[in-house]
Amino acid sequence: MSARTIRDRMTTTSTSGGVYRAVAVGGLLALTASYVVVLHDLATVVGDSGLLFPVVVASLVSGVALSRVVGERTAVLLGAGLAAGGYAYYLVVTPGGLDVLITATDRIVSDAIAMLTGYSILRMTKAHVWSLGFAPAPVFLSWFLLARRRYVLSVTAGGIALLVLVLTGDAGTIPTLVGVVGAVAVVGFGELERRGGTLIQADVLIVLVVLMAVSSLWLPAVGGDGNKPLFLVPGGGGGAGGLAESTDRMTIQGETELSTEVRFTVESDRSEYWRVATYDRFTGREWIRSGTSADLDGQLSGPPGESVTVEQRVEVKTAMRAIPAAAEPVSLRGNARPPARVTAQGGLMTNSPLSPGDSYMVQSEVVTATPGELRNAGTDYPNRISSRDYTQLPDDTPDRVGDRTSEIVEGLDNPYDKAIAIERYLERNNEYSLEIERPDGNIADKFLFEMDEGYCTYYATTMTVMLREEGIPARMVTGYTPGQQVDDDTYVVRGVDAHAWVEVYFPDHGWVRFDPTPSAERSDAERDTVQEARENDADGVDTEQSQGEPLRQTTTTDAPSTASSIERANRSRYAVSPDSARDENLPQLGGIDGTTGDSVNRTDASSSESTTADPSASDDDDDGSPVPELPPPETMAWSLFLGLGIVAGAHRTGLTEKAYGVVRLYWQGSRGTPEEDVERAVERLDALLADEYRPRRPGETRREYIDALSLAGLDDRAERVVRIHERARYADGVPRDEAETAIRLVDSLVRERTRVVGKYVRS
Repeated sequence: MSARTIRDRMTTTSTSGGVYRAVAVGGLLALTASYVVVLHDLATVVGDSGLLFPVVVASLVSGVALSRVVGERTAVLLGAGLAAGGYAYYLVVTPGGLDVLITATDRIVSDAIAMLTGYSILRMTKAHVWSLGFAPAPVFLSWFLLARRRYVLSVTAGGIALLVLVLTGDAGTIPTLVGVVGAVAVVGFGELERRGGTLIQADVLIVLVVLMAVSSLWLPAVGGDGNKPLFLVPGGGGGAGGLAESTDRMTIQGETELSTEVRFTVESDRSEYWRVATYDRFTGREWIRSGTSADLDGQLSGPPGESVTVEQRVEVKTAMRAIPAAAEPVSLRGNARPPARVTAQGGLMTNSPLSPGDSYMVQSEVVTATPGELRNAGTDYPNRISSRDYTQLPDDTPDRVGDRTSEIVEGLDNPYDKAIAIERYLERNNEYSLEIERPDGNIADKFLFEMDEGYCTYYATTMTVMLREEGIPARMVTGYTPGQQVDDDTYVVRGVDAHAWVEVYFPDHGWVRFDPTPSAERSDAERDTVQEARENDADGVDTEQSQGEPLRQTTTTDAPSTASSIERANRSRYAVSPDSARDENLPQLGGIDGTTGDSVNRTDASSSESTTADPSASDDDDDGSPVPELPPPETMAWSLFLGLGIVAGAHRTGLTEKAYGVVRLYWQGSRGTPEEDVERAVERLDALLADEYRPRRPGETRREYIDALSLAGLDDRAERVVRIHERARYADGVPRDEAETAIRLVDSLVRERTRVVGKYVRS
């Protein structure tokens, strides 16, 4: 080999090695971004993500810089220190965290196990702090190891970080896919750079990582083992709950239909809203109940101010995972008592379903503050309220939500009047409907500016967000309205009575209910639904007491704490128009009378959307068949990714070569010139004979090859094909009929002599 050839090869190897390393670096960037983006999204929900990216960049730079200074063992110790320091920081800023570290370290292990079996990080009390403490260690270690060309270990460090987020259920399909593809690039191209290999040698790595990616999709489905995490809330199995169940998270849905079945009955001397769940953390599209829960043990503390005691006896009619009760519950007796727990928000919940026939007695203390007392309550909130951050909003909440809120409450100087103003604005500017499509983006923003109608979760979500824009502690609450009153103190509550409202905290008084959903429209819809079910003889619509009783609107007891609800009920009862009921001191920002351009624009936008969705206005063919929709991007991406894995696996196992051999043997291909067809036929003959006898040796002519195989029993059809091939190549060509003869001869040999097809032909 000449010196020039050696130099050329060295140059080529050096160039390809540089390309491989660049791709490996890009792969680690993708892997790092996959879990950092998830952590950023988690911190954004809580409203404090500003420090995450600087910390990540500092960790990356430190890892690369120290790779030339310290050894790998020292780096691992530094990474472990970063991980321990990050978690210690989380415990320091979390209420009660240090006490747990000192007195209940077993609970920390329990929390870790619970997280890795599907509990979202968003349920943690300080999710943004956890994200900030979690990021430095894997970033530092993975980039340190990459700089030292330890590619597999580098991917291990970053992959563990991504795997944790996959197991908690917070890493979606796209981040997981990006991460595993990045891992493929790091390991595959990094090892090629180290060993001077070729690209095709990475197929086994691709197969393994694809299998890891597919497996990771199923890991979050592995259920928990009953651990009760300290900073997380066990409950409804982590699923997206609805209005009727006490679950850890409630995703806001689009069009919905509520059941007419009787859920439970209540005996109470006051008609109240029956609370099921409270949610404190808003992501923009769903509500999450954060914090810890504990076994209900003894008496609960009631509101800090004056209250009235309300005794309730609840009888369950259909199985449910909830303990409905008037706010604030302070004691519980009966069938619901053994599995009952209390949430960090003071609500009741059960880990096992209540069955039909179960009953329980609950005592509640209902706030009785007057509007005047609430106006003078001030804003000196206790630490237990401010530390839970009931003013949290996602970082990406559009500014126009705060701007519109400021316009509505302009001139008002206390939280109570601001809450009333927001409540009235929402009930006058949007109509009630269950038949809506859930919009993309922030629900509160879309409902406030781009939607003309919605139902209770949209109203309550938007009001809660607007109050938080003003720094007023507020939370989302789900449960039931009073239901149908069938006696002086008995109420029949159906699925259609499921509802959502808002609770606002007032110092020295406690949580006070506000309901921005138009009561008359909601009650009419509920009444019509139940009446239709009765006419259709639907099962479970009535109890013995409610059978045949007229359906009429039930209002809550006239108490000062529910003044706004009573005002709305009176307006609906006496058919007061929105304009005549409007407070002249409230800002006039448009509404159902369409007095401003903003209202008109919203209507136009809605009309445009509905026209686009109308099949009669589409560009479909005249036969009315719908235009086929493309699969979702995630589905297409996963399909391509799995296809890559299948191809790589087939190559590694030799399936591609075998498949090519089968195709080459059976497929003659489209007809060309007679000479081309004969050439293709004789190549098929070569493949057949090589498989059945032996390959043709170098320098051995086809005639010599056929003569040798004739001694082993090969008949003269092969010889006839070879003679036609010799005339096609060395003479003046062959006519079409001879080419077809060669093809037929090879086809007959293939059918008779291949293991599968020939078996059935000869039989």
